[in-house]
Amino acid sequence: MTQTDVDSFKSFGPNFQNCVLQAALIDRDFFEKIFETLKEEYFTSEAHKSIWLEIRKLFNKYNAAPTYDTLKSEISQYPEGELKESAINVLLDIET
Repeated sequence: MTQTDVDSFKSFGPNFQNCVLQAALIDRDFFEKIFETLKEEYFTSEAHKSIWLEIRKLFNKYNAAPTYDTLKSEISQYPEGELKESAINVLLDIET
């Protein structure tokens, strides 16, 4: 089955996807509303998908949304390559 624009954030672009991740980190009410329903498949880049999966993983572990520094620390452990570089760039974009 192929992913359509209806099944993803593709039509909204990467800036919107950055905003979703940023809001999940800074707005607990928003995070609690989307935590169970937002799937990584909705994101169109591997970097955005990876960040969302890390946010979920850390939330499940600590019962709180992670900080940017915690996310950077987790992503810095990724193997060197495009995914690591892209994910760090997305984090830098949403942190400011």
